[in-house]
Order: sequence, then structure tokens, then C-alpha cells
Amino acid sequence: MLDDMQRLPAPPSSRRPRSAATVALVLAAAGLTVPVSASSAARPAPTRSASPAVHATDPSGLGPSRQVSLAPVGGGVREVRAALPAGTSTLRSDRFTMVGATWTGAGEPRVQFSLRARDGWGGWRDLPVLHDGPTAGAEGDGVRGTDLVWVGASSSVRVRTLGQRPQGLRLLLLDTSGRPAADPAPEPTPSPEPTAEPTSEPTSAPTTEPTAAPTAQPTEQAAPRRSAPPPRMRPRKKWGAKEKWRTSPPVMRRTLKQVHVHHTASSNSYGRDDVPGILRGFYRYHTKSLGWSDIGYNVLVDRFGRAWVGRYGGDMVQGAHTLGFNHNSIGVAVIGDYRKKKPTRPVIRTVARVAAWQLDKNERRAVGKVKVVSKGSDRFRRGKKVTLPVIDGHLHTNQTACPGRQLVKVLPGIRSRAQYRIRRH
Repeated sequence: MLDDMQRLPAPPSSRRPRSAATVALVLAAAGLTVPVSASSAARPAPTRSASPAVHATDPSGLGPSRQVSLAPVGGGVREVRAALPAGTSTLRSDRFTMVGATWTGAGEPRVQFSLRARDGWGGWRDLPVLHDGPTAGAEGDGVRGTDLVWVGASSSVRVRTLGQRPQGLRLLLLDTSGRPAADPAPEPTPSPEPTAEPTSEPTSAPTTEPTAAPTAQPTEQAAPRRSAPPPRMRPRKKWGAKEKWRTSPPVMRRTLKQVHVHHTASSNSYGRDDVPGILRGFYRYHTKSLGWSDIGYNVLVDRFGRAWVGRYGGDMVQGAHTLGFNHNSIGVAVIGDYRKKKPTRPVIRTVARVAAWQLDKNERRAVGKVKVVSKGSDRFRRGKKVTLPVIDGHLHTNQTACPGRQLVKVLPGIRSRAQYRIRRH
């Protein structure tokens, strides 16, 4: 009977077609049943259960969104590590200031991130792969990572991965805006400093040499060789280093042949008061995410020209900054991104002073080249003898753009300034 009804001519166009629900009611009143076709069974009423309960879809269609909470880890730092799914995802939190990514095994992913501002999402930015590192087998547990980038106070980040996808890919968010609770504010002791800067070494360094104290020896009995004095060095206590994060005693090197200049690939918009937190962020990342024994750089220079003691252990401690070439060098990292931004005069002056101080103490010149042996890098195999500038950029030893094109351009001037300072003293 239903088939006969389906063959009836359509009702006149002046009347509205009845809905399926109306037809069903009429037939039911007449005691008839309506069979359900396969096509209608395949289209059930839509439900919300298709989207995961823990994720919300980003309104812009750019992947799942998660709310994450940063936990305090000491030293005025909070952090969270979140697994990165394939594609694009969004993470939201109350506050973070630094972003990085880590993974295990071979391969180098291209990780990009974007921050949400008041007027919407910013453009995509790369998280550069970190090519700083300890000598193979000396430190670390096989975890690799990107540069840790300072982004300022933020609460939402979008992340996407392009190309290779290695194992254990995780995003790290750090909030470094807190104050170290255990350490009293590090300002009091060094703040009343006599501008002559003789006491510039950190307390940890046994070589607290009063180099710039010729007045102490009026009699000329075998006067010690004078060397270029250091710039004012702010000790680890000044930036609130939590010494318990260090995992092994410092390894000392025998001599110094080179000064490797780096940049941290971070934002250049940080303020003076942000710097101690940024250093604690690097320290936490290097020790607890990458498994190094301490912060990698020997000295860090901020964009205001202030020099900060990095790795614990004094002048002759071996750092973890230039893969394959840590054993007879120091690493000086300028905090910021100098691919496009030109370094300021205070930065250039301080890097030159650090280089002159370290090289002159080891009776080295700042200009010219030196022969060194690689311990194994991604540019020079282990045992390879290479000739490099005494003061060079990270790109001279490893496959990287560090310390950025604009900082590379001023390296000749840094060498000249350092050599002039050595000659003067």
C-alpha cells in the first residue's frame, strides 16, 4: 500500500509539502507503519560526542585547544611540558614568558609558534633548532631541543610542526617572572659597587684576582704580569641561580684558545628587570629539559651591555655552548636575536672586554687565527684539525646561523677592540 501511495501524483504547488514527521503521524493514526530506509538510517540526528571531551576546537579552525597549568619548580620559575600532537594545536594558560620544544632521537623538526595578542593571533615564528651543546658524551641524556625563546608575558600559543616528527616531541612553557624564594633578593651585596670594578668575579670562582690593583705593590719586586681587566661581571647569585639544579661538578679546561660568540635567538624587547628571570629560564632548560650539568654559556651579555656569569666554576670551567669545540674555549652569548637587529654599542664593547680579559690572561691575541682540533661537530668530524678565527661566531664551527647576520658583521670590530684593550694593558 505504501508503494501505491509513493506513486501518487505530487500535490498541487499551491499547497505546502508535508514534512516526514506529519506523514508519519497521519499514517500512525490510520494504524499503518512506516518502514525506515537504509539512507535515512544512515543519517541519525547529529550529536556532540564526535569532538574529544578534553579539547575544544579553535574558533579559527587551527586545531584543538588545551588549557594547561604551569607548576612551580623553584628558583622563581614555573613550567609545563605538553606533548605536541600532529598538526596544529593551541595551548592556553594563565601566564608564560618563554617557549621551547624538545624531542629524542634523530631528526630535526621544524616547530613554529604564534602568540595571541589583544588584536588577535600574531604571525608564525620558527623555534630554531638548538646547535649549542656539550662535547659528545660529556653531558646530556640524548634529549635535543630548540632554542628557548623569551616572548614576554603571554597566555595563549599556537604550535605546528612541519617536516620530520621525531619521538617524544613536547612543548615547554616557562614563566620566569617570579622571584627566587630561597635566595634573598640578589641586589644588596653588589649594588654599592665602586665603579672601578675590581671585585667582578663570582664568589664561586677561586680566581677572584684583584687584577686591577697595581697600587697594592708599590715596590717593584717581580711585579706580576698585568692583563686586561674584566668588565663588571654580575655573579650567579645576582640572577638567582638555584645551585641544586646543577647535576655534576664542573669540568675544567687546561687552556683557552678561542672565544665563541653566540646569540640566544630570543626577543630583543626584554627590559632590564627581565634579565635575571631569562637567565634562570636558560639554566632550568639546559639542566632539567636537556640534561646538561649546568647552564651552557660561560658568560651572557644583555642588550644593555651588562655581563653575567653563566656556568659555575670560575674562569677555566668548560662550558656546553659550541659542540666539538668546548674543550679550549669560552662561550659568550648575547641575549637576543641578531639575525636582523644590529647589536648596540654597549653590547659590542662588553663582548670585546670579556674576550680581551680571557684571552690576555691566557697570553693570546684577539686577532688572527688559531689551529684547533674538533671533538666532533655537525661541521667538522672528530679529530679534524681546523684553522679558525680566535674570536669567531658559532657558525664557524657548527651548521647554524648563530650568532645572527648582524652580530657576525661586527665580529671584526670586536676583535680590533679586544686587541687594542690587550695592548693598552
